[in-house]
Amino acid sequence: MLSGFISFFSALRAFGRQLAALPRPKFLPIVGVARGLDAPTFKADLIAGLNVALLAFPMSMAFAMKAGLPIWCGLVGCGVAAAVAPLFSGSANLSAGPTNASAALLLGSFATLGAITPELRASALPTLVLMTGGFLLLASWLRLSGFADFVPRTVISAYIAAAALRVIALQLPIAIGMPGEHLGETLPEVLWQAARMGRHLINPELGLAIVTGIVYFLLRPKYGAGKAILGAVAMATFGAILAQNLALSQGGHGDLVAYVGQAAQADSALHLPDFSGRTLSTLFSPALALAVLVVIEGTANARASALKTGRPSDLHQEVFGLGMANVACAFTGGMAASGSISRSALNVASGARTAMASLLCGGFILGALFLARPAVAIVPLSTLAILVILAEIELANFSSIKLILKSGAQDRTVFLATFATTI
Repeated sequence: MLSGFISFFSALRAFGRQLAALPRPKFLPIVGVARGLDAPTFKADLIAGLNVALLAFPMSMAFAMKAGLPIWCGLVGCGVAAAVAPLFSGSANLSAGPTNASAALLLGSFATLGAITPELRASALPTLVLMTGGFLLLASWLRLSGFADFVPRTVISAYIAAAALRVIALQLPIAIGMPGEHLGETLPEVLWQAARMGRHLINPELGLAIVTGIVYFLLRPKYGAGKAILGAVAMATFGAILAQNLALSQGGHGDLVAYVGQAAQADSALHLPDFSGRTLSTLFSPALALAVLVVIEGTANARASALKTGRPSDLHQEVFGLGMANVACAFTGGMAASGSISRSALNVASGARTAMASLLCGGFILGALFLARPAVAIVPLSTLAILVILAEIELANFSSIKLILKSGAQDRTVFLATFATTI
């Protein structure tokens, strides 16, 4: 029996030495990125960062509403995560911030605490996000992030397609001016409600969304996705201002369309993490589940971006960056940060070359919240919503889905099962 204990502790000591010998995440890899930055690279990253910021703004608001949180939590979480994650990941492959899946999991986690109002959820949020960040840091330190490599590509494709449809379902009512709340509805339900609107579907919101889409498609072939988004937002905002002034001059009252407006207004109270034993024990399982989701979502998206660009991706370093981003969000009132599928794809499509693009994106978002709020306030919500929808349609990659559905029965079954459970 004594020899058995000796063998066990010897094996444990050997495992500890092997674990200690593993390479650890670098602390601030962004320093090396900044040293190698030149003017053309900075310009490309600047444009990419601005484009992703424009896309992130409406998405973060929608995800905050889906999680039952004040909109401010989504905006701050998006800006802080985008700025902090690249400092510790040093990678241009992943754009961090709130996601559709993390918002849904947050809402379920709040239910375990009995947080039924946005204020109660906002007060519970920092502890949950901090614990999630702690689990992510531990996973990156122990090099456990690679378990996502065992997730089949078919599962990832199904998850991306289903997530894209869920985001479209969130944004479509805003793009077409559909009255009422539609946060819990699926895409078929939203389309049915739109069909029931009849002639009321012909409204300024829909018209502005159509104009935005036309400008985007006209500009994209020549100037790329990034500049096309900028041009579409500028043109739609200018057109909305002209139409609004014309309506007021003819005796009209109220706004023709909905604007970002007060959505960027900060909440007066900043909640900090609660370290009481009851809260920590209650949130342990939800935080662990959220951390696992972030690892799978973040590493899958980082790997997909790496395949598109040919840039290497250290998954453990990516998770380390997401962990630090969540810790930062916990002390600023932001939502949990994960790797965003659509924002990462747009970052690549917009020509981002280094991690500086994501850092600049976070700066743009936070700057808009605190310094350029009047300019952001006049951007029509329908314009931002239709741009999100167009980005999600491109992200779904229907050609890849067709290939999967035409392949073997096993791939089809895995794809359809994953799609059905995710949607």
